[in-house]
Amino acid sequence: MSTTPSVTTREFGRRFRKALSVPFLLDQVCSPNIQDFVTSYAASLGCTEKCFFFPLLSCAASCMGTESAIQLTTHWQEPPVIWTLVISPRSLQRIDVAEHLKLQLLQAQNEAWVLGKEEDTKDHLKKFLLDIFTLSQLQDMLKLSNGHGLAIYNSVRALHKNLMQPEDADIMLRLHSGLAWFSDSRVNRGTLTKTRVNFTIVSTPSSVQHILTTTPNFPELFHQCFLSTCSEENHVKFGNIAETSDTGKLREIFVSLLKLHCAGGPIMYKLSAEAKEKFTQIHDELTDKAKQMARKSAHKVFQPALAYLGRLSCVLHVLDGIIEAINYKIPISRLTWNTEINAATVWQARELLGHIIEQRHALMEPTTIDGSQQKVQPAAIQIPDGQNQQQLNQPSTPQMRSSPRTAFTPTAVNRTPPMQNTSPRSSFSFNSARRNLATNRGRPPPARTLTMQNNAVQPIITSVSSIAVPEENNQMSNTGVNLPPTLSVSVSSDNADVSQPILLSRTPFTSVQDMSDNDFLSTHKSAVKKLLKLNVGEISPSRCVQLKLTPDPTASDDSQKYSASFARSFLKRLETLGFGILDGPKAGNLRHFVFKKKKFSALGDEQKQILSDFNIGEADYNKCFTSAPTQNQNGKVSVRKRKLKILQIQCMKRDSRKISKFKSRHTAKLESYKKALFKICLLDCHHYFHRNRDKLSAQSFEERFPYRNRECVKPICDALLFGEV
Repeated sequence: MSTTPSVTTREFGRRFRKALSVPFLLDQVCSPNIQDFVTSYAASLGCTEKCFFFPLLSCAASCMGTESAIQLTTHWQEPPVIWTLVISPRSLQRIDVAEHLKLQLLQAQNEAWVLGKEEDTKDHLKKFLLDIFTLSQLQDMLKLSNGHGLAIYNSVRALHKNLMQPEDADIMLRLHSGLAWFSDSRVNRGTLTKTRVNFTIVSTPSSVQHILTTTPNFPELFHQCFLSTCSEENHVKFGNIAETSDTGKLREIFVSLLKLHCAGGPIMYKLSAEAKEKFTQIHDELTDKAKQMARKSAHKVFQPALAYLGRLSCVLHVLDGIIEAINYKIPISRLTWNTEINAATVWQARELLGHIIEQRHALMEPTTIDGSQQKVQPAAIQIPDGQNQQQLNQPSTPQMRSSPRTAFTPTAVNRTPPMQNTSPRSSFSFNSARRNLATNRGRPPPARTLTMQNNAVQPIITSVSSIAVPEENNQMSNTGVNLPPTLSVSVSSDNADVSQPILLSRTPFTSVQDMSDNDFLSTHKSAVKKLLKLNVGEISPSRCVQLKLTPDPTASDDSQKYSASFARSFLKRLETLGFGILDGPKAGNLRHFVFKKKKFSALGDEQKQILSDFNIGEADYNKCFTSAPTQNQNGKVSVRKRKLKILQIQCMKRDSRKISKFKSRHTAKLESYKKALFKICLLDCHHYFHRNRDKLSAQSFEERFPYRNRECVKPICDALLFGEV
């Protein structure tokens, strides 16, 4: 599964073309604001959208400074550190995207930190854009910029030359996690409490293949740290290149991000209630998929997924907010800046991760049998046939020596027949070969499966056919058997295509809050109808989950189909439609929310029209207000019945020792004795009732419990006997 030094350039090219077949839809991985900007700017550069979008994510993350992060849990924070690698050919390069972004960022950081007359000159040193450097130089520069850095390269070889030494691998992993950097030597001692170093690289497939196969440290860094994407070369006509450029807007985005995040203290981003529920579902889905792929030795494609899910959500949210503020000329201030990430942004990050994971899997998965058969080196054997020579391939592996009839070499598939050789091999016995061929000519050869190495695709030899030759060239000196000059091996492709596992589902996500009224009613018609006809006037999100009233169509599996967060959003949408009021604290627990349905007389014409479309009459709608419910609106039983339910569960466990201890402990005082007798009677009654339900009668029940007529327990015993509880 991992890239090894045996992978040739040709094989890597096949994998690269296979990775290009993975679809990439920009509107599924970002907001419309980001999509419009990326599409127009990529058209002005004459490159693909991916070649500009992925480096833009790293640049935007770097402009968020060192004090910003996304808070996922109490102890789980993810820094805005995104390392991107774009693998794209550059045979007809017009504009170097990496150098263009580097120039725009250089101008943006100079504009963001223009020195005033009364400002400290040390601010001038807070430049974060880095270039070619060594590890010691990197630490010195990060000390001046408070751990803030961004490096943009147009080839992966530049990173390899500077930071891919064996002793530097651990430092790179710490930088990717945003951790502190400690250095202690005899010369100097320094500590960086925080690091925010981003990398973005636009490189060719040949350079990436060379580094992956020749550098022992880079494959681990590639799997754990980089978000990679494969992009085709954009052969655009000169007339189609956009004349208008958004260069000024790109610099304004960078400057606004720097001024917002690098001055005034830290900014902590958090998930909304709906986004947290969606994040939980995606987190569990990625974890389950990683476990499944671990059994197939393909888990490395999921290594950066969990960390990048939060980071991408944060950066996409920030980038969307900045572009929207610039488009509508909204002043950007910390007081009005939105730090709550919605569920749609989390889903966009998940879709982007899905594209990256599928491309990574295609790039690392062998596509042909050539790459896995490097160690099989067959020896050529010449069969003299008069003036013609028969050339066979004798494999050197023990598994392949056992076949005297057919020899198969993986490298001989889909190739031209071997060239004839006029020099015979003296060590070969012609008579034995002639006998074997003559014996096997009368029956078709059975299909044989060749044992392959490294768990590669196993070709199946289905037939061995001979090619006819002119009679004058096929004269045999010792026998009348015609020996064909060449053997053609046909390989069955039935088992050649191994089905690729479904890495992540592609169900589109749309929040119920963003849907129109018609789309919401048509999509969730059944759930809305059940809620409106429910015979309760008040209901909570947790009760909706218990009754399975609000299924989530975007859930990855059935276990996540019903959630309290989606139920609350569903009830909130019913409130906007005018069918009731959803009460609850703004930042409180989901169980504290209660939806209170309006009476039919309080509904408007639009609500009554919806009820008419759903064939719900006034009597069905007002059923919850006219009938006397046996339980309250939240689905919670009364206090006495709830205690009775608990005692019933304890009784079903048949813990007699616990009952006896309970009896002896409450005999000292009269009041305690009454309470104890009440509970003991319940336990005994339930125990006896459930064991003798079929043959139970009033007389036997009374004989079994002589204290049932006591004043404190008589109502409960009667209720048990006559089935009222």
